[in-house]
Amino acid sequence: MLPGRLQNFESLPHDLMYELAWLSPHQHRQICLPPGKYELHGESLVSEKSDAEESPLATRRIVIGDCWLDCPQLTLTLSANGGVKIDNAGRPILLPSGRRINAGQSHTLSTPVQLVIGKTRLSITPSQIDWSFDETLNVLTRKTEAKSHKRDKGMNGAPAASTLVQWFDALNQLQAAMVGSQAFYDHAVQCTFDPAGLDMGMLLQRRDNEWHIVASHVPFPEFGLSFRRELVERVATTRQLWYHVGCDDFDATENSDAHWVVAAPILGHDGEVTAVLYAVRFESSFNKRHGIRPLEAHFVRLVADAISSATRRLHAQAEAARVHVLLEQTFSPQVVPLLARDPQLLDSRQSEMTVLFADLRGFSSLSEKLGPGMTHQLLADVLNRWTRTIQSQQGVVIDYYGDGLAAFWNCPVAVPKHPWRACQTAWQMLDDLDAVNQTWCSKLSYPLQAGIGINTGTAHVGNSGSQGKLKYGPRGHEVNLASRLENATKRFGVPILISESTAKQIEDHCLTLRLCRTWLPGMEQSHHVYQLLERHPNHASVQSARDYSLALTDFEAGLFGDCMDKVTRLLIEQAGDRRLDYLLDQLESISPSDSLNQLHHLRPKRTVSTDLNVAPLPFQAWHSNLVTARN
Repeated sequence: MLPGRLQNFESLPHDLMYELAWLSPHQHRQICLPPGKYELHGESLVSEKSDAEESPLATRRIVIGDCWLDCPQLTLTLSANGGVKIDNAGRPILLPSGRRINAGQSHTLSTPVQLVIGKTRLSITPSQIDWSFDETLNVLTRKTEAKSHKRDKGMNGAPAASTLVQWFDALNQLQAAMVGSQAFYDHAVQCTFDPAGLDMGMLLQRRDNEWHIVASHVPFPEFGLSFRRELVERVATTRQLWYHVGCDDFDATENSDAHWVVAAPILGHDGEVTAVLYAVRFESSFNKRHGIRPLEAHFVRLVADAISSATRRLHAQAEAARVHVLLEQTFSPQVVPLLARDPQLLDSRQSEMTVLFADLRGFSSLSEKLGPGMTHQLLADVLNRWTRTIQSQQGVVIDYYGDGLAAFWNCPVAVPKHPWRACQTAWQMLDDLDAVNQTWCSKLSYPLQAGIGINTGTAHVGNSGSQGKLKYGPRGHEVNLASRLENATKRFGVPILISESTAKQIEDHCLTLRLCRTWLPGMEQSHHVYQLLERHPNHASVQSARDYSLALTDFEAGLFGDCMDKVTRLLIEQAGDRRLDYLLDQLESISPSDSLNQLHHLRPKRTVSTDLNVAPLPFQAWHSNLVTARN
């Protein structure tokens, strides 16, 4: 009894399964089948179908990738006792004995069976069967010691030096091949034949808990073309190389159909077995060796290790490319290489940062006039320009919200003077909007306007996205404050509002104007609100800011009469300044005097979109000054 010979069928299990393997010029497959009736069709499709999956007694159809086979070609009836009945309906079938089964003829055989139909060869063997001389199976170790049985004397000789050189050359060529290509896998299995000196090689890959032949080299299919499933499972379970060693009581004259196996695991990036390199030596007149020498097993393992390393390298490259794409979608090109070298920069942490929120004004009514298609083009134009501007200032876009976006600075990479960079970005975003208005002037009923809010503070930042989509950004009070400032630009009628913390850090670079101290919606405490003036303000703009500041100082000191006089003069001189409109609302809400009624006709008219008509924000109450004034 030998590794390639089955024991008698009296030991066959009651739940017998069959291995059906076929080899055609373009396909090598092996599937496990229970007893039953099967139709074999020859088509260009490569699939396996069941016409009646709910009925195990129905005839199932198996499609073989050989267009020269008929449809149907034959019907196989696999019995529970190891017998196979063949009903031929197509091209002649050639048996190993030389007998032909022509169309319309039937024949019953005992397994194992090989059939030849044109250029396709089929093999049918039982799956669950004891193989003789499996006691010679050995696990390859560094010491290459066999189990405690007599080894064949001919197996003790080491390969010649020229053979070793050929092995090393083959490994070098394999490592230089294009990883992941079919040619790479074909080259790997060919190495088991030449220069390893074995007679068949297969690369088996586990997919959906099934073993698939992804590459094979079968120069002698008449000796065998299938793999032993239980041995492959053993390799996958133990994650070790198994091989048959020779024995000195082997008689080749009595066991001319014996074969010997070496199977090595291929590990994926997670350390699990994803594939098995399977090679066979047949007992034949052209190969007098029997068994697998330890050094031959080591060579097969080196080939398997080369495949494992290439597979892991390919996975690492694919993962790096995936991460690179995710990073490029969020971060500037200057930051992406830094993050690729140090992924820990994306870890969740607390950090000081500057947050910017921006939103288009009156865009909803405008989009209704433009229609969906034109609206998407316009919005894409705006957001593309804004994104480039943010990234050019080393900012990171958090996300896009309807017709606006949010961005932040100083994470994951430190950005010096990040409040100043955020303010420069805000100015450039307004310039971008001017450019969009010029490009789209013929299609817009009125120019696009924007509101921008900026705040600097400490927030928690990290990735709140998924493996397939990165969403890196901050969370917390400081983020909400920037959003509320952006929304407050509607009420004050200015394009950019910043917080006190931001204003203090940029006071040496530009001009700002404190508008008030107020409670913003959703905030528990009051906040100073500042306007970021133009990048290059003219004299009139600076004077207007000074006048407003003086009026605000009178109001906060409780000098409502003086404040009213200043507001009256400014409403005449600066018609349309909605900062004064806001201050006038606060005077009306605090003073019971009817003298303010004379200012109603001086209010600026609101001609922008209706989303500007919001309720006044409650002003910070200076209780002591108010009581003094009323007394």
